Amino acid sequence: VEKGVTFSDLLLQYKSAHPPLPALLAMIPPMKARAYSIASAPSASPNSVELCILIDTYWVEEGGIRFGLTCDMLRKMHPGDHLRCRIKPGSMEPPSHDQQVVCVGIG
Repeated sequence: VEKGVTFSDLLLQYKSAHPPLPALLAMIPPMKARAYSIASAPSASPNSVELCILIDTYWVEEGGIRFGLTCDMLRKMHPGDHLRCRIKPGSMEPPSHDQQVVCVGIG
């Protein structure tokens, strides 16, 4: 199978294929947890969390532009939609209020 071609692409291309559902489910690898950087402060928005998310895109010859699975789901969300998640405490201690900080990174 070519890179970027999904099982869905193959099933759409070969419409006569009707694999049993258990076989299809066995082919799907478990999803790994995704970690995103929190871009908001609890003091500024105590009832919500803003995330910093890179929208992963790539091109495949058969089918054009594709998006990463989780970032595409997040990209399609609308205000008011809900998402189940968990917050994992970071390993960095916040600086004192009189210290200047420069943070660089993509997530």
